[in-house]
Amino acid sequence: GDDVQRRSNALCNACIDFVNTIADDATNVARTAGLTIVPALIPIVWSINPIGGAVFVGALSLLSLIAQAAFNDEEIRHAVACCMYENLQGVAITEANFAASLTGCGFAPLSDNEIVREILESGVNDRADYLAFVSVLGSFMGAVGSSETDCACGIFEHTFDFEVSDQGWTTRAEDDRDFGVYTAGVGWESVYGLQVVLAERLYMQIQDFDERVLLSIEGVWIVNDGSVASRNAIVDAVLADVVQDSESWTDWPQPGEVRVLWEGIESADEIQVTMVDGWPGATEGRDYILKAVHVVGRGTDPF
Repeated sequence: GDDVQRRSNALCNACIDFVNTIADDATNVARTAGLTIVPALIPIVWSINPIGGAVFVGALSLLSLIAQAAFNDEEIRHAVACCMYENLQGVAITEANFAASLTGCGFAPLSDNEIVREILESGVNDRADYLAFVSVLGSFMGAVGSSETDCACGIFEHTFDFEVSDQGWTTRAEDDRDFGVYTAGVGWESVYGLQVVLAERLYMQIQDFDERVLLSIEGVWIVNDGSVASRNAIVDAVLADVVQDSESWTDWPQPGEVRVLWEGIESADEIQVTMVDGWPGATEGRDYILKAVHVVGRGTDPF
């Protein structure tokens, strides 16, 4: 209900605030100290209080140029904060869970995201940080709404622009043939004019999609002016070769139309776009081009 969503939103915003505060404090301390920058990461030992600022403890290590630049990158901060949010979702906000909240993010080794995560992880092991985080979380409890859009971590959007490239989508022979051909700068194009019902399919593999929800998929289509509404389009969400949900239509999209294909799929490892040609007796070719697919979901972007 609304209370559950509001608590989730409060946690989400508390994680974002926590990561942003730590990153700001760390870069400000480094700048104030006039640190000499070295090209390699050196372990940092610190104690951070998101409310009162950051204090480096003991021998103050040096932040590298890479780390400083990464700390100032809003997208990197966002990715790390959302990892923290996902790890704390559905668990008690204990000191132990807080200390483990920046593990298992899946960032590539030595990537900017991983550099920032490793440095910030040393802060979440401090008791003062935990108490400060709980305080911030409490403040957000009474300040956020209950809308799903009130959590920036909760929604991802991804557009597969087929005018740019094939976007990693693949064809696979099903029934009598695959989807058609991909043309750079144009899109995925069907070039068949048939007199029998045959299927052509286009596939996108989804990696590590557990505990994410696909809210909607939209397709942008261009149909040849001479085409008739004689195709049935089917979009399946598939997990371990089992169709989880499917949406189809028989009224063909108009040129350039954006149409929601399906929504609310809990889990999937593959998207299948299936176009079924005409019906027996059809005499015209139905040329169409799939220009783009736009995916909206909850959780981190799996693509």
